[in-house]
This record gives sequence, C-alpha cells and structure tokens, in this order.
Amino acid sequence: MDLVLRSRSYPQLESNFFDLSEAVFAEGSLSVYQGKGARRGKAERLVNHRGPMIPPQKNYEPTRSAQKPSGYAEIETASQLAQGAPEFLHFVREVVKMPEALAPAVAEAIRQQKWKIAPNPLGTIRTAAHQEARRMGIQ
Repeated sequence: MDLVLRSRSYPQLESNFFDLSEAVFAEGSLSVYQGKGARRGKAERLVNHRGPMIPPQKNYEPTRSAQKPSGYAEIETASQLAQGAPEFLHFVREVVKMPEALAPAVAEAIRQQKWKIAPNPLGTIRTAAHQEARRMGIQ
C-alpha cells in the first residue's frame, strides 16, 4: 500500500513513500485530512461521562397553596343565592364591581365554575360575565 504525499509549496516531495520517516516536511506545507469525527468522537465523550446524566429525584411540592384565593368564600356563598335576591345584587355591585344589569351574566359565569380553579376567581368571573353578557345580548 503506497502513501502518496502531495504538497502545494514543495512539488519535489510528491512521491510514493512506504515509511514516513524518510520524508522531510516543512511546517504548514502539508494539509492532512483528519477524517470524520476527528475533532472529538462519541467514544471520547462517553468515556468522560460514563452514560447519560440522571438528575436527582426532587420532592414534590404543590405550586398552589392550600389557602383559597381571595373572594372564593364570597363567590361560594353567592352561588347558593337566587339571581334576583338583594344579597346577590349586592354581591354583583360591591364584590364583583359590575352593574346590576349584568347580574344574569354574573350568575351564568358562576354556574360555569371556571372560577374554582382560577388563581384570581373574581377576575375570572368578571371576564366570563362580560362574555356571557355579549352572548345574551345585554350591554
């Protein structure tokens, strides 16, 4: 098997060599192709790490607190009231801070129960009440 050396700057070096020790090389005169994966191969990376990293097991801590958000108790109480009751109208006016004309929309928003899982239940009721008011044709 012959090794053929090619040099751009030294054409006299172009010849067949069996032993590389016989060749005289000038620094930078030869370009050497290192081959695929010559920079850093997979085997070298796996030897350093010895397999995939497994993170330590974490203790589960719930992200939501056990306390109910503000307004939860008032909404729970209002959900038991009739839509036309004076206490419900007071709830719509003072707690939810919406006009009494939107009381049917607020009642429907409470019935949907999206507020039970929301971080801001009063904001959820306000948003849902506006959406329901548009569906009902109120406003």
